[in-house]
Amino acid sequence: MKNVKTWLLALAVLCSTGAWAQIPSSEGTKEAVMGMPRAEWSKAGEILMHTPGEELFNGVGIDSLRALAAKVLTYDISSIAGEDAQATEKYRQEVLGKMSRADLIRCILLQPTVKLAKTDNNTGYEAQYIQNPLMNLYFTRDQSITTPRGHIICSMNSSQRAPETEIISLCYEHLGLKPILRIQGKGCLEGGDYIPAGTISLIGCGMRTNDEGIKQMLEA
Repeated sequence: MKNVKTWLLALAVLCSTGAWAQIPSSEGTKEAVMGMPRAEWSKAGEILMHTPGEELFNGVGIDSLRALAAKVLTYDISSIAGEDAQATEKYRQEVLGKMSRADLIRCILLQPTVKLAKTDNNTGYEAQYIQNPLMNLYFTRDQSITTPRGHIICSMNSSQRAPETEIISLCYEHLGLKPILRIQGKGCLEGGDYIPAGTISLIGCGMRTNDEGIKQMLEA
């Protein structure tokens, strides 16, 4: 199965780069291959795709996954008077410590909040589970930009998408790449507003990217 996946990935790369645009025929002449693009901007005839799954995180250390999951798993005890916050945090850490790799990944992607309340039934507590899933994570050009001098971690103006930059940072760490900048403070920068164009780059300023984000980028 691993060899099949590797072959499919190689096929996708070759098709996207136009590397199979022409091949020698049996007579030794070059003929255009039906359906294969000549360049990246050519119109695609067929596209081979795979829906990303948990396998994308298999190379990431479980300690790194657990640290990121710890940032997003929330226990809300605000409605319980006199509740021991330290005991609740200890229990939360125990839960994280017992999570499998797949559980940690689901936790990171679903961003869950466990809201606890008192009850007279069973254990004396009841839980309400609230999710804030990262449903736009597959737009992977938005969380960072790649400049000639290196990668920049963006800062998303949307609170729903803000946690996505933590995941992209973890991916860069796993690849051994150190970004040259992470947009901070009131700065907002989203990769969809950035277009590299040869010897120049274009950056849009609007509801997703602001002046402060652009200023930090230019200074870096």
